Amino acid sequence: MDRYSLHISPAPAAGGSPMIFDVPDLRTALIVTDINMASGVAEVWQKDRKLASVRRVNSERLPYWQVG
Repeated sequence: MDRYSLHISPAPAAGGSPMIFDVPDLRTALIVTDINMASGVAEVWQKDRKLASVRRVNSERLPYWQVG
């Protein structure tokens, strides 16, 4: 079974340290990101391959996730 790692880097203005989580699937990675990240960038990795970057956009009004 594949495992993924989630790397959350808070926005510089928010301070805080980067966090890394082991997650069982991509859906869980998004849930963990939503709970733990108010601003900044999260990256989902499978071993040494980056699968996606996720950033919360427009968090003041109608927030949504931008996936790249």
